[in-house]
Amino acid sequence: MSAQPYPYASTPASTRRTKQLVQATMCHLATAAVKRAQAKMTGMTCPRPELDLLLTSTDEAVDHHVVLHNSSLANVGPSDWSPHLYSLKNDIPASEQLRLHCSAGVFRHDRRPLTSFTGYSVLHQHRADVMELASLPTFQHRFRLMTRGAFDGLDAKGVYFSGGCVTACLTTDITKADTYQNSDVDIFLCAGSPGKAVAIVQRIQDALRHNIADFDANYRVLRTPGVITLIPSTDYATKGYRKLQIVMALYTTPSDIVTVFDLDPVAVLYDLDDVFIAPRAMRSYWTGCTFVTNAIRSSSAPRILNLEGGVASVGSNKVFDKLDEEKTHVHCCVMDTEDTCVTDRNIYTLASTVRRGGAGQWTYSATDFGRLIALWDLVARRKEREEALIAATKGQTSMYGLYHEPSPLAVCTDSGAYIEAFVGAGFLTEEDAEKRIKCHDSYAENGTRAYSAPRDACAGGSELTLILPTGLSARLQREYGISIKRKKYAANIPDWHGVEFELCTWRQTAATIWCPPQQSEAAPAYRLLKKLAQLTYWLVGKMEYGAPWASLRFSKTFAKLLENDVDSSFPQDAHFRKWLCS
Repeated sequence: MSAQPYPYASTPASTRRTKQLVQATMCHLATAAVKRAQAKMTGMTCPRPELDLLLTSTDEAVDHHVVLHNSSLANVGPSDWSPHLYSLKNDIPASEQLRLHCSAGVFRHDRRPLTSFTGYSVLHQHRADVMELASLPTFQHRFRLMTRGAFDGLDAKGVYFSGGCVTACLTTDITKADTYQNSDVDIFLCAGSPGKAVAIVQRIQDALRHNIADFDANYRVLRTPGVITLIPSTDYATKGYRKLQIVMALYTTPSDIVTVFDLDPVAVLYDLDDVFIAPRAMRSYWTGCTFVTNAIRSSSAPRILNLEGGVASVGSNKVFDKLDEEKTHVHCCVMDTEDTCVTDRNIYTLASTVRRGGAGQWTYSATDFGRLIALWDLVARRKEREEALIAATKGQTSMYGLYHEPSPLAVCTDSGAYIEAFVGAGFLTEEDAEKRIKCHDSYAENGTRAYSAPRDACAGGSELTLILPTGLSARLQREYGISIKRKKYAANIPDWHGVEFELCTWRQTAATIWCPPQQSEAAPAYRLLKKLAQLTYWLVGKMEYGAPWASLRFSKTFAKLLENDVDSSFPQDAHFRKWLCS
């Protein structure tokens, strides 16, 4: 281990740049709180769109109404949430449009051609001509098949299932389709306090032990900064048992859960009694489209491509002008590979070539997204090639979402790799590193722990090691009361751009490991810190493979993550236009 030389030392200019990045971070966090405060003062001024209008109109004004309603619902967070979501038990059977075409426990409704809609559609090769929506009894039968009855008898008060698994049961005959065969079961908790959340986890654990033979012996439990993940053994996975993810966040109402999802079709919840569908999800089921806003920045390529094997996206009258140019670029990359034709074996190499010089994740810029679209056009309707491309984009994504996909933090990098990276970057001297190791100092923690049971994963706190701009930890502690401090014995190190960074420890108790409710002022800070823990993990991995600290330009990556830390509750036309030009 040896420290790296640096092109810049600490100077007044680097101090200024560091303060600018810290201030930009704090402004980013404050913006969310200000918008929510303003929305609460105004109240819910946007009514829920009429269901039959969502299922008949091609007017783009309807799509804008849906986006506005979702944003208002997310920011106001009304306690009476049920009038703002559609009930599969009550609202769907009452729809005149759907009632006319119901047979064999499935509602069917013809879709209009994509040419009927305003905007630019992409990734639409698997779009069907008819929308199918399961009735509640059909959905419940499918869900029980998909989960192998794992939740039979569960007292589901405060428990909401979501994710691709629920979307599949609602829109797909899972006995005939294998698109969602590897989907996880995401579990969200509406609990007013950490204690109540732990009680719900206990109920879930009791149900799993009752319904799954040898559950403790055949499920591995990991707690990462964002989720408690229950992973079946290889034997159980081949039998159809799925990975379960309990999101470690406190939600006040079900609407708080669905309003921040990145993609429209997954904005749906199930509580073992009824299915609740957000208006944007219902609109997407009929149009076969996800309406694109700036929230696409926070999604990822595997997530988008996995949604029914590719979904159509409508860009609010915004044509991706660069698409033809990117198709040409991808074609040139194909010609540059050893094989001049695309096969499932060379897709990873092709994706790497296409991705060279990209801006982070495939969704961080319209240029990279256009290249992804061009790649998909090459492989669409060829199952093996589609799967190969999805696997390739997953491997080349800088970071995964907090719960939507398997987190790389689930693969525990040991403390030695962290310390070696910190020495290589110059944060620690070799002498200090040896002292920390001898003292068994928890100097490099990524927050990942293995437990014997889900309930045990709720006990005790954790420590996360983060690399933050110098001064940010003090601001977060002062303004949000978060227990985060600069590590002792560590130096402040500038990156290539002269921005200084410091090593920090984020200490969480058994109560604060749960992200506070969305309406809480501290919630955006918690969410961002968990992403920054992943960013630190990403950096350690890069340095483990030999990348020098200076070449990583960490401040640029940090700023890029900040710019793309958005969700569907804050649609911004200016932010979207900037993305289209990127």
